[in-house]
Amino acid sequence: MVSNPGEITVEAEQDQFLIRVPGLENGTEYTFTVTGFKKNGRSEASEPSNAVTPSADSELDDDELRRLHERLRKKAAEARKRFEKAQEHAREKLESTRDRVDGHLDKQTDRAREFVEKARELADKRNDKQSEQARSWYGRLTNSQERTDERITRAEEKARSRVEKATERADNVLARIEERLTDCVSCIRDRLHKLLIRLREVWSERANTES
Repeated sequence: MVSNPGEITVEAEQDQFLIRVPGLENGTEYTFTVTGFKKNGRSEASEPSNAVTPSADSELDDDELRRLHERLRKKAAEARKRFEKAQEHAREKLESTRDRVDGHLDKQTDRAREFVEKARELADKRNDKQSEQARSWYGRLTNSQERTDERITRAEEKARSRVEKATERADNVLARIEERLTDCVSCIRDRLHKLLIRLREVWSERANTES
């Protein structure tokens, strides 16, 4: 913890709720910032605390300090429990939402597959029917087997091309549906992740305010 002005630095343990800052001058307004240290490095400095002005009559004896420390410890424990409860609630809500989205995605995917299968079956039936009609029509039109076969082949190629185009359109529809559903799931997960981050920020702000 660092004071401003004066830049008086005081180190404290993680579970220490009451810190004595020596060297402060009575009548001078001070703010304080806090920086956390871990094995992998240090955090950014917190926002400045509320301004306080020490005075000669504001000093506390040891009993008052112990009582103040106990009250701060209890408030911190209550705030931690509230945060953990909110975090658990957010986690459960995230899991529930993920399950609903996954179920909806599976249902939409199944529907899209059924649509593609039906489209393919319909295209195959139309292809068979058109092929039969082409053979019948060309058979009556000419007795030349060679010309008839050639025209039938062309008709079959056209019908096959139509089937392939219909299949491609159906596959594109399925791909767009899956992409939109995937984007929806990602958006929901991002929002829930931001909610968890906001809850942590609120808890940190409350802890700083209470300290």
